[in-house]
Amino acid sequence: MKQNKKFDIEELLSNLSVLNTSIGVKMIDDLSMTDPPKACAILNNVIGSATDEDIASITDYKQDLCKTLCRLCFYDGTFEQSVNLLLRFAQREKDGFGMANIGLQRLFFPLFGLTEANLERRKKFLTEIIDIDTDKKLSVKLLESAIAIQTAFFHDGTEKISDRDMKPYSPTNEELREYLSFALGSLKKMINEGQGALKEKLLDIINDHFIEICKYGFADVAIPTIESVCIAVDNRWDKMLDNLLLFRDDIKQSISANLYKRYEALINNLNSKDFCFRFQRVEKELYRSSSLKISPDEILKQQQKVYNDLAEEFIQSDLLSKKVLEQLYEAEVISTSPFGEVVAKGLSGSQRNEFIDQSIDIINERAKSQTDILVDFAVCTSEEDFDDIFNKMLNLKNKRPLFAAVARRSECLHNPYMDKLLDMVRTGEATSDLFVTYWSNFRFAYMKDEDLACWMTKVRDLCNGPQTVLHILQSAINGEAYNRFPRLVEFAIDTVGHIKIDFEHIMGFYQFWNVVRLLLSKGNCQELAKKVNCILLDYIKQQDGFIVNNYEVTQTYRLLLDKYFNEIWSDLSIALLSDGDQGWFYHRLKEIMGSMIGNAHNDVGLLFENDNTESLIEWCRQYPTIAPVRLMEMAPVFEDDHFSIIVNMLIDGFGQNKNVLYALGNNLSSFGWIGSVIPLYKKEIKALETLKEHRFMEVRDWSTELIAYLENEIKKESNAEW
Repeated sequence: MKQNKKFDIEELLSNLSVLNTSIGVKMIDDLSMTDPPKACAILNNVIGSATDEDIASITDYKQDLCKTLCRLCFYDGTFEQSVNLLLRFAQREKDGFGMANIGLQRLFFPLFGLTEANLERRKKFLTEIIDIDTDKKLSVKLLESAIAIQTAFFHDGTEKISDRDMKPYSPTNEELREYLSFALGSLKKMINEGQGALKEKLLDIINDHFIEICKYGFADVAIPTIESVCIAVDNRWDKMLDNLLLFRDDIKQSISANLYKRYEALINNLNSKDFCFRFQRVEKELYRSSSLKISPDEILKQQQKVYNDLAEEFIQSDLLSKKVLEQLYEAEVISTSPFGEVVAKGLSGSQRNEFIDQSIDIINERAKSQTDILVDFAVCTSEEDFDDIFNKMLNLKNKRPLFAAVARRSECLHNPYMDKLLDMVRTGEATSDLFVTYWSNFRFAYMKDEDLACWMTKVRDLCNGPQTVLHILQSAINGEAYNRFPRLVEFAIDTVGHIKIDFEHIMGFYQFWNVVRLLLSKGNCQELAKKVNCILLDYIKQQDGFIVNNYEVTQTYRLLLDKYFNEIWSDLSIALLSDGDQGWFYHRLKEIMGSMIGNAHNDVGLLFENDNTESLIEWCRQYPTIAPVRLMEMAPVFEDDHFSIIVNMLIDGFGQNKNVLYALGNNLSSFGWIGSVIPLYKKEIKALETLKEHRFMEVRDWSTELIAYLENEIKKESNAEW
């Protein structure tokens, strides 16, 4: 007699193609809950022997497999094998934020690691991975977890096996001290060996966790590490100094007197008297130490005094060198004025040439530099010297300092250098948006209306010029400038009126809308209002979604409906009648302009924020079939405890139209509410009772029926309440 072969789950799951299916991952996950060692052995046999190509082929079910591995990493008896399997997946996650990477990182938190394995076993794994991780990215992430002493894990189901809740290993203080010492020591070693972005990342990691380690009672481990790292970076660690100063008083209460002396020594060592260090920290020190009672103007004066003194020291101590300048241009500050000006006046001719040449080289070599020094330097030189400097600054890859320097020297918008800047944009050596920099550095006292309009016309004619002038016009016609520059206002109206509309990106073009609203609010731009309304309607019509939730649309319509209602109403009213294939067009407009009921707020829609009742009712008379229905759907329902004026007018004028009453019913039943709705129902009943004696029979019958319905709803709500 032939025997049936017994079903062997281990044999079935020992095939990668089976594991890489919805059934396979479900079976291995279930097995990990009931028999972790067996599940781990199967996965080790399949994934451990798989090629890199095999691992890469697991895509749709990789996350599920990683979750199972995370559970097996949690279980004490399968930690070593499963963590190495999880590592295989993590090494192939390019972005470093996949399930495998996250799962690995959660294992190594000192206090709340998602594993029953002790810290010694985790340290052993970290030691091994540091040796094989050639680019160190994964090692750095895991070591950061290892010093994140106050980080808690989150639950995702991997902490359960069958009906048992697994608990993270709870280490002793001595185990923690040894683990933290190992992790900090590993990071320190990487800093000594590393460079560039990796080194900066490592420094930031230690800086981010140093205070928490001290507060948890392990300052005796952290402070020696910081002392060693400070020596390795020549006591140039700005972020750490800020950290030490910020938590100075707090830490004093948390550590021993002897350790606090070493903490203070770190501050003194990092708070270097080096010239470049002091230069880079001017703004930071002033704003940190200044009393809140000191005005910003006074702080600015103090800052300028410090930079003036530093400039004199720079000259007297003969500090001009490329090495020093490199550090000065690294300063992350808003302004270094008047450092560049004072230096320019104090250097000899040959030294000025050296300063300019080296500055241009430094700025070209780096993606980001503080160029205010160079601009101030160039601005205060003589005409002859500046002409030479201008020609040298043409070699700048980033021409922004050149445009700023010309602007600060200019007393009018028409000069030979301006012609050269315009030509540079025309030939493609510079981009038109650099004129925004020019504008922000120009001396406004010299501006004349005709000159401004003429200059902006030239800029507008450049490639991408319209976008540039709109950026400038935001400030150029704002405030009192609107009345001072009528010619410029005409130019602005012409610019926005002829801008090429790209409906895919128009709502992200905030400069355009800012200028449009400036013109509409400050002037009487009726034709512009009509044009802008048509742009908005076309944009809304082309959208796919039911709701158009856009700041530019809302704010512009608020202004148009307030000031230019009569100008836009003819086009808008036709749009509000859209039906059939264009029905969604109306619904989008309703969401933008309609009202809503709520107990947190009772919003009056944009269409009703101003009193245009007569025009709205006249519109209903012109289109009595659909307009009253549309208006009722959008109208604010209540004023205090009664129906609003416009609702009563619609009922009195069009109450025989059952669709109008249905629209009011829909409006009453659509609301945003928190808590019991009984107060709202009572409010609605009170308003409806005023219609019981209405002259239209349709209104009387409808209101009586709706009151009965609401009273029944109140009974249901009352029975449902505690």
